[in-house]
Amino acid sequence: MKIAIATGGTGGHVMPALALAKELENRGFSPHFLLPLRDEAKPWRELIHWDVDTFPLYPPSSWRFLSHFFVAWKKLNQWFDQYRPCGLLVFGSYPSLLPSLVARWRGVPFVCFEQNAYPGRAIRWLSLLAEATVLPWEEARSHLPFARTLEVLGNPVRPLERLNKEKARTQLGLFPQKTTVTVLGGSQGASSLNQAVLSLLPCLKAYPLQWIHITGLKDWQKVQRKYSQEGIPAAVFPFVEDMALVYSATDVLLSRSGGSTIFEALSFGLPMVLVPYPYAKDDHQVANAKAVEKAGAGICLLEGESSFQKKLLQAMGKLLDPSLRRSMAERAKSLAKPKCSLFCAQLVERIVKRKAA
Repeated sequence: MKIAIATGGTGGHVMPALALAKELENRGFSPHFLLPLRDEAKPWRELIHWDVDTFPLYPPSSWRFLSHFFVAWKKLNQWFDQYRPCGLLVFGSYPSLLPSLVARWRGVPFVCFEQNAYPGRAIRWLSLLAEATVLPWEEARSHLPFARTLEVLGNPVRPLERLNKEKARTQLGLFPQKTTVTVLGGSQGASSLNQAVLSLLPCLKAYPLQWIHITGLKDWQKVQRKYSQEGIPAAVFPFVEDMALVYSATDVLLSRSGGSTIFEALSFGLPMVLVPYPYAKDDHQVANAKAVEKAGAGICLLEGESSFQKKLLQAMGKLLDPSLRRSMAERAKSLAKPKCSLFCAQLVERIVKRKAA
C-alpha cells in the first residue's frame, strides 16, 4: 500500500515524518516522500531512505509561487495517477498545502501532524479538510476550533536507545560521575544561545558541572576554545548524529524548544531549561516551552528579556539540586509518549481502511 508523505523545511518536520514512515513500513505500507525542489539538497534529505519525488513549488511569500503553482499541480496529479496512494500524511509548512489540496480533489484521505503547542498556519487551514489532525499537546486543541477530528497523541520520535549514563559520559570523554548539562540549539546550532552560555562561563565554573555543547559548525572552534580557557570540562561538537549517546549522558538539557527536541528529551526523562527561538513564526517555540513548564518538566526563559542571563544563571543553580532534578525528570517521563508512532500508524490504518471500504 503506497502512502504519500509531504514534508520539508526543517528537521523538526522531517524527524517525526521519518519516525512514522518507519512504523508504517513495519505495518505493510510503502512510504513515498513528496518534497519541493528547493528542499532536495537540504542535509536531512540523506536521512530519507524511501522513495522521493519532488515538485516545483515555492513558499506563498515567494514571487515564484504563482508561476510554479499550476506546474506543480499538474505534476502532483500525474504522480497520483501513477502511484495511486491510499493516503497522504502532511507535516506542516507550505510543502503540505498543494499535495493536500490535490489529495482532497481526488478523494484521497489525508492526515495532518502538528509538532507544536501552537499549530502553524498550514495546519490551521488544512485541519478543516483533513480526515484527522494529530496534536502533540492538549493546549493545541483550542487553536483549531473548526477542525474535523483532533487526536492528541504526541509527536512521533525516532527510536533512541537509552545507554548507561556513566559509560555514555566516558565515551564522550567526560567524567563518569559529574553532573552534566547539554546545550543544544538544533541541527544548525544557535549562535545567540551559544554566546549566552559563553558569557556566563566565568560564573558557571564555580558550579560542579561539566558540559556537552552542540554548537553548529559556525561557532564550534570559538566555543571549544572558551571552555578550554576557563578550565571547564566539556565535550564540544559542531553536530552529533548519535543523539542517544548525548541524551543518555545528560542530567539537564539547555535547549531551543522545537517540538521534536522536546519529545526526544521527554522520552529520556530529562529536566529542561528551554530558551525559545525568538523569531519562530507565531511564537510556537514559546508555546512549546510554556507547555513543558506548566507540566513541571522544565523552565522557560525568554531570550529577549533584559534579565535573561541572570535568570539563566539562577536556573542552572537551582538545577544543581538533585531532588529538583528528580522531580522534573519524573514529570518529563509522565509526559513522554513512547507509543506515539504506533498509535499514529494505527490511526492512519483505520482511516485508510474506512475510506477504502
